[in-house]
Amino acid sequence: MTGTNSDLKVREQTTTVKGRTYKRYVVDYGTVDGKRDRKTFKTNRAAQAHIRQRTQKNASNVEAQAILEKRIGEKAQKLSTDDLLDAAKAIEVLKRVVTLEKAARFYVRHNNPGGGKHTCQELYDKYRESRVKANRRQATIKDIEDCLLPFAEAFGKTSVQHVTIDDLEEWLNDQNGGISRRNKRRRHLVGMFNYALKRRCRPDNPAAGLEIASEKRKTPLVLSIDDCEQLMRYTADNDPEMVPHMALCLFAGVRPGVEGEISKLNWKDVDLARREIFISDVVSKTHDERFIDISDNLLQWLTPYQQTQGPVFYSRRKAERIREKCGVRWASDCMRHSFGSYHLAMHDNVGRTALQMGHRDIGTLFEHYRRALRKEDAKAFWAIRPEPKAGAIKFPKTA
Repeated sequence: MTGTNSDLKVREQTTTVKGRTYKRYVVDYGTVDGKRDRKTFKTNRAAQAHIRQRTQKNASNVEAQAILEKRIGEKAQKLSTDDLLDAAKAIEVLKRVVTLEKAARFYVRHNNPGGGKHTCQELYDKYRESRVKANRRQATIKDIEDCLLPFAEAFGKTSVQHVTIDDLEEWLNDQNGGISRRNKRRRHLVGMFNYALKRRCRPDNPAAGLEIASEKRKTPLVLSIDDCEQLMRYTADNDPEMVPHMALCLFAGVRPGVEGEISKLNWKDVDLARREIFISDVVSKTHDERFIDISDNLLQWLTPYQQTQGPVFYSRRKAERIREKCGVRWASDCMRHSFGSYHLAMHDNVGRTALQMGHRDIGTLFEHYRRALRKEDAKAFWAIRPEPKAGAIKFPKTA
């Protein structure tokens, strides 16, 4: 039968199943885009309604197409022949990859950043300066210089927005050093390009996608009881003015070294009466204040050397001589590692140990500092005391 709203035909079909006859109504739209387009309905009314909706939709599409063509025509008339040819060539290049509009927007975004154009050398200089102004530790600034200055020299006048993850990967692969060094360079690259991202020098961070190389976790060196005793005995016998320094690092876990907390610690913050050491935000590596308990044996090591104020004496030459001559196996931060491990074994309180060491979370303690030790070893560690000696300790005039 013929539809009332179009020239489309609705065909009635019947099917008999187990003696029962079923009707269905088919609207055949013919072949559309190489495929047969046919719809089936239970009632003639539903088929007719679909024809009306389809007809209205087609009419709307035709009207919309006409409007679009008109608008395109108006825009096309404003383009020169060279522009049209250029657009045609661009579309051919970008065919099946991305639209011409998206390609243009990507180009503008990467070549005209809101924060202005900068070379890699300029980015490095600004980033380093920003870290200095942010009052980062001198050791951190030196790390940035060691890791990123070679990058700035290699990429020099290359525009920041043109650096890709492949460029960074290739540069990292060309650098000397092991896995730990590679990860440190990667970390500083991420920091520098985050700085560029925040200042709208580029829309993304190419270093963020660099893989972190897997490192075999190093077991921290914890000094044995004999080594701890030997270290303190040798210091007391040969360089007694260094005893407070060694005792505070070993029995209080104060961060050692020229750039460490011990180098900034003042005797006025070592309160033997209250049995506590105050690590101020100026002294602390993390700029977080904390108090460290003074144990019984530490109190005995410090008492003969107590001063009301002034820096805790330290000499790099004497410290190196002690490490070389005392006959103890040595590694970086081994005194602080020893303190953390023996303190945890003694008190069996992760939070308390982490707080004493100035860690913001217990994960740092477990990942870098802790070794499994027995309770009897911990008791022996905290029982290491100085041998009684007569006479007063004389310190050098200059520290």
